[in-house]
Amino acid sequence: MTGRRYRWSVLAVAGALLVLIVPVTTSGLGIGIQTGMPIGGFLSIRDWITPVLGLEAITYVSSSNGQLEGQVTGRLLAWGNRWQSGDLYVAGGVTYGFPEGNAALSGVAGVEFGLPISSSITWNLEAGISYRYEQGFSMAMSTGVHFYFSRP
Repeated sequence: MTGRRYRWSVLAVAGALLVLIVPVTTSGLGIGIQTGMPIGGFLSIRDWITPVLGLEAITYVSSSNGQLEGQVTGRLLAWGNRWQSGDLYVAGGVTYGFPEGNAALSGVAGVEFGLPISSSITWNLEAGISYRYEQGFSMAMSTGVHFYFSRP
């Protein structure tokens, strides 16, 4: 087994164990970091507007040689299944890169589960498909960590 496959196997097993033992609290407004391909990103704000539907905005902005560049992503999230220690969901949206003006559509399935340090802090993994007009279809992958504020 190569080193890369071994690392992914260890991460998958660790993630599965966390899903089994840590309760998750995923409701309301969350802020965190979400990154991957094609969504890019860094700062993520999620809001579960109903028990089943959520909205997410992800952004990354930098300046290079005096030129502003980055990506902005908007996504709709929908719960597929909830259990005590983790949640399955699907997400779809569009990513816009600037100043190039290129866009990508993506759809993913994800799992989000609580971390041992706090049930308000969650970690997610996503995989799916993306489409860019210039490049066609490709794989989409993402991971993130969010802190969810409790709702009154």
